[in-house]
Amino acid sequence: MKRILHYIVIIGVLLSLYDATMNFMYHSDDFEKDPKEMYEIYEELLVPEKTDELRKKEIIRKRHFVSLDIDYCTDLSNTRIREFYIERLPLAGWYQVDDLGGDGIAFARGGWKISIHNENKKYNLYICKSYNN
Repeated sequence: MKRILHYIVIIGVLLSLYDATMNFMYHSDDFEKDPKEMYEIYEELLVPEKTDELRKKEIIRKRHFVSLDIDYCTDLSNTRIREFYIERLPLAGWYQVDDLGGDGIAFARGGWKISIHNENKKYNLYICKSYNN
């Protein structure tokens, strides 16, 4: 029984190393350039009128994903916020996709994803790129 468990652990380690190696070979220098590209996307995004940025949080897990999580405060309705992004983002080359996180809206372009979720008097905009594809 111990020997079988030992082999299972060795196989698991080897598969993990293989996955990490393939991920590195496939994405190579993406890990260095993507944080810069993420901030370029952030800088080019328009925000609706009467909207203030509350908080911005960057998360980078090399070989896994990069993301920027931004909270905004606004008096605009959920409908107005949705209409704003549905109208503006396609003009910048983003296409709307299904939002897997609930009742928000999501867009994709070149491996990047933007999702927008509204709460009472504020909304969250999330920019991310995942390397697990």
